[in-house]
Amino acid sequence: MDRAADGTVTVTLYGSHAPDAAGLRCALAGAGVPALVTVGRVCFEPGPVSDLGQVLSRLSHAPFGTAVVTITPSAIPSGSELSFGYFFLPGGEGGGIHVTIVPDHAHLTCKKEPPFGPQPG
Repeated sequence: MDRAADGTVTVTLYGSHAPDAAGLRCALAGAGVPALVTVGRVCFEPGPVSDLGQVLSRLSHAPFGTAVVTITPSAIPSGSELSFGYFFLPGGEGGGIHVTIVPDHAHLTCKKEPPFGPQPG
């Protein structure tokens, strides 16, 4: 994880192996990014997420399911946090990452795959 002078935080997540959820959550918190991090399930609030494009200024995919996410912590709406969900792809082919904004302490829907179905990366 890298913090830039402009306040953005860049995180690299590897689809080839599950992240340490507690470690990632702690590192994000230290960088000013409130987050829920789950492995083996994706937690979200059903419905559209309008502010995601302002919070995630860049999401790119690299080989082997690697995802690079650039976050603008100041754009996270008050009373919200990011939900990073690592899900396993069928057939043991690694995993993918799903990122969304959720209200703090909301009753979330958590599933083994993102609401749109499994997508690598």
